[in-house]
This record gives sequence, C-alpha cells and structure tokens, in this order.
Amino acid sequence: MSKLKKILTDNGFDTLVSVNEFIRESKSLKDVKYYNELLSKKIKIEDFIKYDLDGNVVLNSKILFKGFGVDKKLSTKEKKIAKLGNTRVYFHYKNSPVIYGKVVVYDESNYNDLAEYFKNKLKLKI
Repeated sequence: MSKLKKILTDNGFDTLVSVNEFIRESKSLKDVKYYNELLSKKIKIEDFIKYDLDGNVVLNSKILFKGFGVDKKLSTKEKKIAKLGNTRVYFHYKNSPVIYGKVVVYDESNYNDLAEYFKNKLKLKI
C-alpha cells in the first residue's frame, strides 16, 4: 500500500482530498504535516496507468486512482497520457506533469493540485 493511500484510509478517506480538507478532518498535527509533505510531490504516472515514463508496461504496478486509462488517440509508443472522462494527465510536458481539463490546467502538478482539480472526489482504488 502506498504511503498516500495508507494515510488517507487511516484517516477515514476513500478519495484523494486537498490539504485543506484533510486539516478539517484529521485529529493529528503529525498526520497533517506528513500529508502536506506527501501532497507536495509531483504526481507519478504509475498511480494512474500501468506504464512508466518510457512507455513500458509495469506489470507489478499498484494503481492508486480508480477509472483512469490510456488515451489511445493522444498517446504514443514512448509517451502515455492518462485519461478520465474529459480530463487528461500529461507526464512529459517539460519533464513535469500537467492536468488538463475543459476549463482548468495545472502545470507542474502535484497531488494537492490533483485533489483540488477533482474537488476531493477522485476515488482511490481499493
């Protein structure tokens, strides 16, 4: 189990939540500091789809989020793009992940950006 998934489930969450939401619900300052540290990291492709940054399949990948697949129209052999509905997550834009939707774009995306983009409703894969 990933550290992010563990702290979320230990605090009663089944979705990725922003730091602000976590602060409202958590009872431990230690957990809040640790969660803030985890959410400030750049998002990783392996949390969405079973590929690495070189486009290779990762057989033992532990997908963290429900519902994402590979965008077959926009992906290439070397560069995979994750999609969920109208949202795309690009992992190769200037070596920094980008979340792209109809209205909002986050560049240099971290996990807190992801939680805010999905309004704390991005389901964890259990």
